[in-house]
Amino acid sequence: MAAWVREKKVTIPILLDSDGDVTREYGVVATPTSFLIDPEGRLLGRMVGPRDWTGAQGKALFAGLLATLPSR
Repeated sequence: MAAWVREKKVTIPILLDSDGDVTREYGVVATPTSFLIDPEGRLLGRMVGPRDWTGAQGKALFAGLLATLPSR
């Protein structure tokens, strides 16, 4: 996993769930599964399958979800 992260220049946190606790808690049934979690730890969204997060649709999804957060 570390080699892939370096190769792809991934900068977001990556969870390695070696004992399966998080997989069970979040109900992951396929990989990849991506989660958007707010600063208070609440689940805002979940996407199953690969996505182009840097494309127009990915950016629009994030913008819409972020717009629902209360102002800080």
